[in-house]
Amino acid sequence: MEIQAEIKIVFNDPNASGAIYHALIPESKKAPTERSISKILRKNNTIIIHISTHDLTSLRASINSYFKWLKAIIESLKVISNVWIESK
Repeated sequence: MEIQAEIKIVFNDPNASGAIYHALIPESKKAPTERSISKILRKNNTIIIHISTHDLTSLRASINSYFKWLKAIIESLKVISNVWIESK
């Protein structure tokens, strides 16, 4: 049985969604677990992560990995934007 999950994240800033999308692309090339397949799409300000697997454990692991990567990317962007604003 195939199990699928789709995560949609909408951003207010198209630049942020673009930066986050490009940062996630390398992660989607090598799935968090060999038991899952993931695809990442970007439509305007929305990032869509589609995960497909055959068991709940690998689905949960993949979802957790993407959320951790998203959190790290967003925190990094916050630091970078604060440094950029302070340097003006």
